[in-house]
Amino acid sequence: MLSRQDYELRIAVASGCNLNCSYCKPSLCSDEMDFFGIAKILRSGAKSGLCKIKWTGGEPTVRKDFLEIVRFATEIGYSQQSMTSNGVLLYDMAFDLRAAGLQKINVSLDATNAEKFKEITGHDKFDDVIKSLKHVADVFKYVGINSVIYSENKDNVAGIVNLAQQLDSDCEIRVKFIEMMPDNNDYENDAAKYAGQFVSAKEIIRLLGQNGELIGGRFNANREFKHITYKYEIKDKNGFYLVVPLNTENRECVKGACPKIRVNPKGKISPCSSEMSMVQDFSGLSQEECDAAMEQLVFNKENMSFEGLSDNRRYYQFWRFGREVKRDER
Repeated sequence: MLSRQDYELRIAVASGCNLNCSYCKPSLCSDEMDFFGIAKILRSGAKSGLCKIKWTGGEPTVRKDFLEIVRFATEIGYSQQSMTSNGVLLYDMAFDLRAAGLQKINVSLDATNAEKFKEITGHDKFDDVIKSLKHVADVFKYVGINSVIYSENKDNVAGIVNLAQQLDSDCEIRVKFIEMMPDNNDYENDAAKYAGQFVSAKEIIRLLGQNGELIGGRFNANREFKHITYKYEIKDKNGFYLVVPLNTENRECVKGACPKIRVNPKGKISPCSSEMSMVQDFSGLSQEECDAAMEQLVFNKENMSFEGLSDNRRYYQFWRFGREVKRDER
């Protein structure tokens, strides 16, 4: 049974997507929350007993005030802060982020060579990302590497294993290889195209095994609910390697065992990414109103029945970034 200390605010502080807009010029879109809007929600979360934050986007580092936001969260009592980043701007920020209270950084990596990286992302920032990743390993003594594997980047498996061996030997390295989902992209309405690109967890594990003897295997990441992961070490190599079968084994939402409370850049919050009716707009509330709404939201997450809720996870990106989805669209 999860407690309030287990819940994690997943705050998307910028809606700009990976490398596609303001990756080189930190900015804030006009309809996104300013520092005071985020601070209001942070105060309410802390008052309701929350202590964990994961900063996401888009890309958190495009905000000029991101360091100030992390520092403020630390000052009001958040004891665990992590971030997912594309890595482009991290090199110059790593020391300051660590000092501000950030504890872990996960870097999303689309490719492990410059040519493939540019082909996939449309940008030539590969060297910046690798430089940042190595620097994060030195500064934080922890780095996560996330990579969605599909047919065009299957060489990422061997490439990331090799990259992990180049990082600080004292660093905890946690690599996550993830099955590609057909959600919110070109494959959503083209099953044949998706099938042509899909690489299963079983195949990812086979590719991982080509790098050495695998130690570990399948485990249930949540003992009460279906949430399967494969966790390996490779004999005589650095790093832990997770393979996540999002499509073949984990399509079922963990619902009542899910710790996530999602906050989008515009101040909309939901305790469940499967049920659109739970989304609330906190942006126009006073601090007192925000406190009351957060307490009710957390109470509901603790006590609600998830029986009968459908898994509409394919749409969670839409509400997260502001697109409203009507119930008859699901």
